[in-house]
Amino acid sequence: LDDKCSRTYISDSELTIAPQGLDIPERAAAEIDRVQAHLKSLADSARPNKQALDAWANGSESGQFVAGLSATTTRETIDKHASFDDDERTALEQLTSDIVALKRDTPDGQRKRLATEKSNAQSIFQFVQGLEEKSSDESLRKLRGAQTSLSQAEEASASVGKIGDSETRDELLGTDPWRALVRSALDFVKGDDDSAQPAIAIDGRCSLCWQELDDDAQRRVERFLAYLTSDAESRVTSAKQTLGALQADALAVPATAPTAVAELARNQSPEFASELEQFVSTAHARADAMMKALTSSNWTTVPTGPGGTVRSTLEKRISDIEGKENAVGDEADMARKLTELEAQQLELTTRQALAPMRKAIADFVQALREAQRYESVAKSINTRKASTKAGELEKKYRTAAFEKAVEHELKNELAFTRHTPKFSTKTSKAKVQLRPVVSVELKDVSAERVFSEGERTAISLASFLAEVSITGDTAGLIFDDPISSLDHGRRYFVARRLVKEAARRQVVVFTHDLSFFADLRRAAKDQSVACESRTLSANEWAVGMIEEDMPFGARSVNDRVTVLRKMIDEMTDAGTAGKAVEAQDICYRFYDRLRGTWERFVESEMFGKVVERLEKEVRPGLFKNMADTPEIRAAVTQNYTRCSDVIEAHDSPLAAGGQVSPTTAEMEQDLQAIVDAQKLVSTARKANA
Repeated sequence: LDDKCSRTYISDSELTIAPQGLDIPERAAAEIDRVQAHLKSLADSARPNKQALDAWANGSESGQFVAGLSATTTRETIDKHASFDDDERTALEQLTSDIVALKRDTPDGQRKRLATEKSNAQSIFQFVQGLEEKSSDESLRKLRGAQTSLSQAEEASASVGKIGDSETRDELLGTDPWRALVRSALDFVKGDDDSAQPAIAIDGRCSLCWQELDDDAQRRVERFLAYLTSDAESRVTSAKQTLGALQADALAVPATAPTAVAELARNQSPEFASELEQFVSTAHARADAMMKALTSSNWTTVPTGPGGTVRSTLEKRISDIEGKENAVGDEADMARKLTELEAQQLELTTRQALAPMRKAIADFVQALREAQRYESVAKSINTRKASTKAGELEKKYRTAAFEKAVEHELKNELAFTRHTPKFSTKTSKAKVQLRPVVSVELKDVSAERVFSEGERTAISLASFLAEVSITGDTAGLIFDDPISSLDHGRRYFVARRLVKEAARRQVVVFTHDLSFFADLRRAAKDQSVACESRTLSANEWAVGMIEEDMPFGARSVNDRVTVLRKMIDEMTDAGTAGKAVEAQDICYRFYDRLRGTWERFVESEMFGKVVERLEKEVRPGLFKNMADTPEIRAAVTQNYTRCSDVIEAHDSPLAAGGQVSPTTAEMEQDLQAIVDAQKLVSTARKANA
């Protein structure tokens, strides 16, 4: 359809028609939309980029000024927020210093700092306390006593074997080993329940009363001697362990304070660190002297333990820290103060950043004003009045002639048997559209809800033809597959109507339906209207390929023979150029078309066109043109089979035993066969006549 024809719209399966001549308001509305779109484009182009300023859109007063920049922002407001003098710079520096100090001395920060100081002092105190214990007079006494206990235990252990020796017995009496043995004897007696009376013997006599002992007493004495031996050894082992532990404590006293402790002491003060080192050195010297006294048994040379004020200094330090912890203030008050200072700092920082950008901000506001002007003009125009005018024109100029013409097209031209639809007006964007409805009474029931897709196509076509029939012009018409969804019974009526229209104007029809193509040619012949055919095709490599004739499937035998001869020449050219694959493809299509030509030969030559594939009726009057002889039958059977065999063999792999593709000479022979068959038909017809 060209721009002088009625336009048919199908939108969301809804059929609407816009009558010709009523599109002037629509074009005006389209122009208004174009102008409006252009103004919006100018507004978008004029609208400045705010990215550089957005970095300073924050919670401060000046930050909110940045966030709220608009076309109404005044120069005075810009000067107020984008200025920064020396006094404000000094105030910002002081605020920054105050905030740092406040963050460092917040109640929570103070508590954490004091807790760390207290923990450090306690660590040093524990170290000092440990050194004092390891080098104290009590440790010296324990070490000396442990050495004595070990000596006594070793002597007692050595004396156990001498109890039964009468020569050494008197030497033992009254000595420390003897007393130790007596204590062991008492322990033994208290712990034994086998005898009601103790018995300790030497040479068969009690070592205490010197009375003779019987056999039971003797056995008891033997058990006692075994006990003494075990007990003496146990006491020696215990004494050694006690002495070893005390020695380990003395040896653990370092010559200098460990690195970690020394570092903590330096954090207290250099003087305290020096005092601690002196304390450690004195403790180490005393511990070393204690170890030497173990060897020499000269305990008078051991120096006194470490003194000084280290312990008392640490105790006072810990006490002072605990007092400070109790005196820490309220966190909420400090937080409120910090928030106030940070808000003042943010305001001054923002103004400091905006000051060099004052001109850029002013230019930004000016650009906003320009963009706003474009937007204001764009919003002030619309298509409402154009739509109103379109409705008025439709009511004034759309007459009953159009609806009568639609009814005529449907009933008389297209053989539409259903109830003829009515039209409801719909205006959108100044576009007047006639919407088919079932009837005036059922105006809310659209045609698409009642009529089938094919019927809707017929209604659309009838509306279009009605419109062009009452305009009086002879502009050309182009139809693209106008029979979509139409049944075969109505297609012929469409073909007849289009040919009728072609009698007074040029009509171009695109179709891929050969049956409809045949209907058009038959209708053109019946109405004596000139008809020309072109074939438009496409393949893998090209589109829009035009042949100056009808499709091959609709051509006569003679026309097909002409095409097939050209294909033999094409195959010869491809083979000569070394294009074996292309030549093979041409050969396959040649025999495929040749086989179809033999089928056409049967219809048009043997049957004399009495029955044809694309025609609806049988023509008994053409019986006289039929030609059927044994020679003709043999020629058709032999050559049709030949084509089928070649096509099948041509599709088979040569390595699997398939036949070799026919040569061009053989193709010439196979094509000549159908020409010769035509001569046989001509001879048979003459004989019948």
